[in-house]
Amino acid sequence: MKNLNNNEILVFAEQEFKSFGLSESRKKVLMSVIGRLVNYMKEKGINPYSQCVGELFLKSIPFSSINRENNYRRAIDLFEYALNGEGYVHKKRKVYLYPGNLGQYVKDFLHHSECERRVSAATLRSYRFGLSNLCAFSELHGITVK
Repeated sequence: MKNLNNNEILVFAEQEFKSFGLSESRKKVLMSVIGRLVNYMKEKGINPYSQCVGELFLKSIPFSSINRENNYRRAIDLFEYALNGEGYVHKKRKVYLYPGNLGQYVKDFLHHSECERRVSAATLRSYRFGLSNLCAFSELHGITVK
């Protein structure tokens, strides 16, 4: 995980979220959450960012709806995946996360399947779902690829 101070967090998040290929409105929502995270860190005197800071930040907010809580969790998760340099693929308003060191291999495979093998959209959806679960399982159980 990269060590970022409060000033670097917003710049880094904006660059990473831009590279995700998200809509402008989605980026705006994500960046507002990261902005609130930075303010929380300043209030608490926390510097640099670490994974537990995201959880503390989420626990400090009294959410009024499940949608708002999900938006905040998604923003923190995407930010942490970017910090860890893990793979992701964005398609049709949904971001698929591929945690662990398998992430980049999965991203390359999906790109190859879509662009070179020209598999159908349904096949790609199936691949994304299954490989996302595989990556999460492998990360949970400490399985890595050399």
